[in-house]
Amino acid sequence: MPFLQVPDGTNHELYRPLSVIGTGAGCDLRLPELNGIAAGHFQLLLEGGCHRLLARSATRVNGAKVKETLLSDGDRIDVGPLQLLYLSQMHATSESEAGNETVGAQDLDRLIQFARFVQDGANPSTLLDALLEHCVAVAEADSGYIVLLDEEGPQVAARSGKAEGTSEPVLLSDTMLKEVEGRRAPLLVADVLDNTLFANAQSVIDLRLRAAICMPFWVDGQLRGLLHLGASKAVHRFEPSTLKVLEVFSAQAGILVALAERLESLEAERAVLRKRLDEVRSGRLIGSCSAMEAVFERIERLASADAPVLILGETGTGKELVAQELHERSPRKHRPFLALNCGAIPGELLESELFGHRKGAFTGAVSERKGRLLEANGGTVLLDEIGEMPLPLQVKLLRVLQEGTVTPVGGDRSIPINLRFLAATHVDLEAAIVSGDFREDLYYRLRVVDIELPPLRQRGDDVLLLARAFLAEQQLAWALSPDAAAALLQHDWPGNVRELRNRLQRAVLMGDRSERILHVEDLGIEADNVGGSTLSDAVEAYKTKLILEAVARCGGNRTQAASQLDIDPRTIYRHLNRPISGQTP
Repeated sequence: MPFLQVPDGTNHELYRPLSVIGTGAGCDLRLPELNGIAAGHFQLLLEGGCHRLLARSATRVNGAKVKETLLSDGDRIDVGPLQLLYLSQMHATSESEAGNETVGAQDLDRLIQFARFVQDGANPSTLLDALLEHCVAVAEADSGYIVLLDEEGPQVAARSGKAEGTSEPVLLSDTMLKEVEGRRAPLLVADVLDNTLFANAQSVIDLRLRAAICMPFWVDGQLRGLLHLGASKAVHRFEPSTLKVLEVFSAQAGILVALAERLESLEAERAVLRKRLDEVRSGRLIGSCSAMEAVFERIERLASADAPVLILGETGTGKELVAQELHERSPRKHRPFLALNCGAIPGELLESELFGHRKGAFTGAVSERKGRLLEANGGTVLLDEIGEMPLPLQVKLLRVLQEGTVTPVGGDRSIPINLRFLAATHVDLEAAIVSGDFREDLYYRLRVVDIELPPLRQRGDDVLLLARAFLAEQQLAWALSPDAAAALLQHDWPGNVRELRNRLQRAVLMGDRSERILHVEDLGIEADNVGGSTLSDAVEAYKTKLILEAVARCGGNRTQAASQLDIDPRTIYRHLNRPISGQTP
């Protein structure tokens, strides 16, 4: 903090943005009424870390007459018969004073102890309590407070020492608060009763406060709180080295307050998101488009039945999640759920995997195996990618469905089973029947009823619902920038929901962790894609792009987007389901 040193060696701290020096009663530094010194002789305007001198009367700097000049450390200012010295910081005047500025080993240990406590992952409130205890010990104070400043006035966030466990008023007068706000620097009062500013403050009188120190801290450039320490006896223990340690602690207090506010904001956002998701989800399935509402209704209707269900949809649309929902809403929910990918197991091993085998049934069968169907007995089985099952095995599966029994490989006795069969595929089974790759009788046995999942590109602003739900799963939530949201809405999503999740996982790894906002470049997809083979195509594609961006800006609210664009909401729905730039639906 810069100072002006007067001839008697007294240092005047220049803590205000604009300081007036002269003989006038309202001057920040009042000089003696001598010939040649005016009431408001010159002003010092704070610029960065130094001051600009603006002279109203005859003033010399380093012997040269000036009207305006930027001061440097050590400049001599001649005002009438007086010489003032401008110092950019307080300089130690003796070896003993210089030694006092050295941080002691014990204080350094406290800083290290607190840093380790922070690393342990305690919550911000607990950390503030611990920080204040260290500060009270460092300053040898009787009591300590961390006071937050907001629109409702000072609020105590932590108490320590004699203040702990009490509900007494904060040891902080309005005068002291205003002084700290004006200075934007620490305020030290070694003996309150000897200080004309604070001696008559009612809170000081009532609480017998004799020594005090206030360390302000900031959040996003705004004064948000004070570290306030007090003692009931006049002391001179607040030395420069102590102030240095306390300044470090007060800066950390600002960081903790910012972190606490951020966590509170994120929890509120999560609560809102959870409420919204509860309105548009069925178990682990999320969606608000008409196609997904039809899926939810079908799940609800079919869950309690025991009939086989064929789940259709492209790869990555969530077919296994549908099967899990059917199981968990059924009377079999307390029994096993088995999901078996028929395309991931070689055909010669799939039969043994499903039905089990007897010892010696084939080369390598060194022991008896029960089989997955018997292990899941009483529960639900999902035969995923049923279209990949070899024809010979399809015959045996059909017998299981018809007779309700399983015969292990190499066995001669059928074992009764009680299972609900679900099947899923992205293959056109009717076409596979025509080509001879799938049995028609098995098809009709499995497709008693069906559920068809829409591809993500046809689900409109469900993309944003899913994206925000996935991001909310992160330890600290991330947000989507408007350009990222628009890109998500425009992308074709050949990998469907699985691709969306993978891209968001990549984006979180690549994104700026301090900002926690995902941009289009983090996603690895392009936001602009408005080309067309004809002028009409280009115009329609551009309309779609504008609509998608408006929906993204409105957080997926289509009615609000329509209002912003001054168009019929039905136009929004039409463009949300329109393929982008020649993409095939």
